Amino acid sequence: MNPRTSSDVLHRALVGAGFCVIGLLLNRYIPIELAFGISLLAGNIFGVLAALTLPWPFSALGPLITMLPSLVVWGHPGALTSVFLEGLVIAFLVRKGKIQLVLLCPSAKPA
Repeated sequence: MNPRTSSDVLHRALVGAGFCVIGLLLNRYIPIELAFGISLLAGNIFGVLAALTLPWPFSALGPLITMLPSLVVWGHPGALTSVFLEGLVIAFLVRKGKIQLVLLCPSAKPA
């Protein structure tokens, strides 16, 4: 096994775990109340970033971990199934090269 490869996998795993923790804390302690008990959980953004950075078998766990507070906020586990499948699909399509990641920035000009 190449040492550079194992350190790269470790680095990606640590960054992905960091994204999971940030998303989990954001969803748990800062749910955005819209109206009439409807809460917006913005930490799922970090779950998607975790799905993109974690190694393949664990990439679907990123969105799942970040949405665990939905059990407390919403009171039902239905959201966990959908975000787990979302993480699987995102990670699968990115790893297979079906989707190219695009970074949008205001200074970017089309060629």
